[in-house]
Amino acid sequence: MKSRHVALGLGVMLIAGAAKFPNPGNWFNQTSAAEPRYLTAPVERGDIRTTLSATGTLAAVVTVKVSSQLSGQIAEVLVDFNDKVTTGQPIARLDPSSFEARVRQAEAALETAKARVALSRAALERTNAALSAARSSHRAAAAQLRSAESRAETVRRDFERKRTLVDREVLPPSRGEDATSAHESAAAQVIAAAAELAGREAAIEAAVADQRMAEAQVQFALDSVRLQDAVLDQVRLDLAHTVIRSPIDGEIIGKDADRGQIVAASLQAPTLFTIARDLTQMELLARVDEADIGRIRIGQRALFAVDAVPGRAFGGRVTQIRKAPSMVQNVVTYTVVLAAPNPDQLLLPGMTAVAQIVVDEAADVLKIPNAALRFTPPGGTGRNGAQAAPAPAPGQAMVWVPGEGGAPAPVPVRLGRSNASATEILAGRIGPGQQVIVGTASAPASRSFFSLR
Repeated sequence: MKSRHVALGLGVMLIAGAAKFPNPGNWFNQTSAAEPRYLTAPVERGDIRTTLSATGTLAAVVTVKVSSQLSGQIAEVLVDFNDKVTTGQPIARLDPSSFEARVRQAEAALETAKARVALSRAALERTNAALSAARSSHRAAAAQLRSAESRAETVRRDFERKRTLVDREVLPPSRGEDATSAHESAAAQVIAAAAELAGREAAIEAAVADQRMAEAQVQFALDSVRLQDAVLDQVRLDLAHTVIRSPIDGEIIGKDADRGQIVAASLQAPTLFTIARDLTQMELLARVDEADIGRIRIGQRALFAVDAVPGRAFGGRVTQIRKAPSMVQNVVTYTVVLAAPNPDQLLLPGMTAVAQIVVDEAADVLKIPNAALRFTPPGGTGRNGAQAAPAPAPGQAMVWVPGEGGAPAPVPVRLGRSNASATEILAGRIGPGQQVIVGTASAPASRSFFSLR
């Protein structure tokens, strides 16, 4: 009985509601048919820039890796990380004991070579004296030969004369025999003198050969002195190289040297120190994709940021475009070098940076937001009061401005350079401060009188 009364009450309420709201469809959902509201942005005059994004690593402009020219044991390390050094300053020392011994050995070898020079020169003087004596003996033998020949000629004439007289029986035969004996003796003396002269000539030739040999020994000794002198210079240089010195003015940014460490320079000299010349001038080695490298030019400006200094942008400029490609996972990039002043030394070698390289820019141009170029009236032109837009001419685009009654009105414009947020206006009936439509506001929410759950 109670449930029947409740159903009867609900029926009365529904009938009353139907009498007040004749259209049953509005009982659950009634929506306002409001006109769309448009969002606008002003046309501005200002700078427009087109940038390329690239990541890279900071490095010192000049970085020198210092190693040892010699093999040996490190006896002393004189610098540490972040120390300032100057050109020629000692930064480490090798144990010099073995090199000092080599110097003493080379000095002794040089003295020995000099002594050999003195001995060889003395031998040369002896051979020169022997040659002079041989030539004097040769001259004496030649004189004896001439004297013997003259005496033999006199004896021969006397022999011929006496033989004629003996044949004429003017002289007895005994006198002829005496003349014959004298003639034969004189001839024998000539032969002996000639043999003596020949011996003296042979002695001269032997003395000349000895002289040449002595001269060669002197030259060999002199060459040995020069060789040992060069060896001494080399070992002294090696001894000097036991002191490792800084090749540049700069700062120690890397150190891999400890006392007692063995250095094997004969195989592959290890890097003991890394020195950066001037950390107030850095360079950013940015990696640019092959599709964008053609837009990079020497002298272009750039801004970059590093995680170590949040909220600050650093300036740079393109100084080099390296032509050697780098391929990682089939992605080809090229290295672009940016000069980066670092007066505060906030930037450190090895930091990762994200750079924006300005590849195109113009100052004080008329520009509009890119959203204005993407906007079209909702539902197409000719609806909601929007004017019908004529087809833009080649090279032109269409933007919409608030017209009469707030309805969108088309304005053809000619566009110039563009970036991610704005586009340059080269021509068109539009000026600074004028509003252009960039979008529509969200529609108001539907109002429901009843809702069923």
